[in-house]
Amino acid sequence: MSDQTVTATPPAERGGNDIEAAVAAAVAKAMPEAIAAATKPLGDRLTAAEGNLKTVADTVAGQKVLDAQAVKKLIETDATERAASTQKAAEAKAADDAKAAEAKAATEKFAAENLKGVPGRYHGDLGGDPAAWEAKAKAIREQFAADLAAAGVKVADVGGTAGGEAPAGQGSGGGFLTMPGGVAGEK
Repeated sequence: MSDQTVTATPPAERGGNDIEAAVAAAVAKAMPEAIAAATKPLGDRLTAAEGNLKTVADTVAGQKVLDAQAVKKLIETDATERAASTQKAAEAKAADDAKAAEAKAATEKFAAENLKGVPGRYHGDLGGDPAAWEAKAKAIREQFAADLAAAGVKVADVGGTAGGEAPAGQGSGGGFLTMPGGVAGEK
């Protein structure tokens, strides 16, 4: 409000209720300033919003509006790309699975041929490098023999060949396991 002073003429001099009229006049005079001050923040926000709206309108004006056909094409393209990507990933996984199966089969074949008489739990120590299998097979056989010795088991040779192969008709071991307390298989 303003710092104006309102003076009223006494009612007796004017001949009526001039105080009410003077107050009404003062309020009417101060009202536009009060309203302008109260609504200034709203006006500032409106001006900023109009500026933002213009910026958005300018940005959109330079862009292509998508119709239903364009949206459908975008969706189909995305679906096709996703299907191709999924197919490629599935093919890569199938190739990896095939390689893993081949490697496992090769490891199992090598173990069956070179680790006869050694329990299967030792076969996993061969690893995946075929170039290292001979050395690892030797280490596995030595570890198995050490484990048997540590357990007090003695393997008696009963006619196997020098290469570790059993003579025809004698299975895969060619020896008896002597355990503390007797020979395995005795009654």
